[in-house]
Amino acid sequence: MSCVLPEDIPNRVCASGDRPSPLLADLANGLHAMAQPLTILRGALGALTLTNATSPDQERYLDMSTKQLERTCALLSNLQSLLDVALFEADCTTVDLWEVVVPVLEDLEAPLQDKGIRIEATKPDQDLIGMIDADRTEQALRAAFETAAAASSRDDVIFLDILLRPGFIDLVVHTQSTGKHLNSCDRLNLSLVEASIRSQQGIVECSEDPLRITLKIPAPIASSDEADFARSPLQPPGSPLPQLNS
Repeated sequence: MSCVLPEDIPNRVCASGDRPSPLLADLANGLHAMAQPLTILRGALGALTLTNATSPDQERYLDMSTKQLERTCALLSNLQSLLDVALFEADCTTVDLWEVVVPVLEDLEAPLQDKGIRIEATKPDQDLIGMIDADRTEQALRAAFETAAAASSRDDVIFLDILLRPGFIDLVVHTQSTGKHLNSCDRLNLSLVEASIRSQQGIVECSEDPLRITLKIPAPIASSDEADFARSPLQPPGSPLPQLNS
C-alpha cells in the first residue's frame, strides 16, 4: 500500500460544483503532508530489512516498527477515503455486483490464509445487478472484511452471505468468533463502510460478538415476479456458504 495521496485535492471541484470547504481543503493538505514522511520511512525500513545485518533483538524491533508503520499507512488511507466520500458524490451506475465481489475475495484470500483465516462465499444463481458506485462498494467490502479479520482468530472462517431483498442486495460479512472487541482502527474501518455505502443510498447494519456487518446495496426495481422471488432469502442469514465458486 502506498502512503502517497493525491496532491490536487484542494483544487478539485465537488460534485455539486462547489469548491471544498476550507476545513476539508486543510485536512486534505494535512493528510498529504503526513504521507510524504511516512513514504520515506517505509522505504528506509524496507532497506534495513534487506541488509540482513541486524541482531535478533533488532529484527524484532524492526518487524514491530514495520507493522506499526503499515497500520499507520492503512489509517491514513481510510481517512483519505472518508474525505473523498465527504467531498464528492457517488458515481452510481448499473453494475454486476459479483464482478465487484470476486476481486476482493481473490485479493484477500492469500493474506488471510497467512493468518489462518478462511473466507467462504458462493455466487447465487440469480443476477446481482446493483445501482452502485463500484469503487466505493469495493472499498466498503474490503473494509468490512478487514474488520472481520481483526475480530477473528486462527482457524476461524469469515462468511459472505448474499441475499436478495426487494430493492436491495444484502452483502453480509460475518464471523462465528466471539470475545474480541473492536479497537479504534476497526471502528474507523466501519465508519468507512457506512460512509461509502450511505453515499450510494444504501444501508449498513452492524452487530458485534459475533461480528456481523450487512451492506444493503441498492438494486434496480424488479418486476413483481422477481420481487416475490427475492423475498425468500437464498439461505438463512448467518448460515455457512460453500467455498468460492466462479
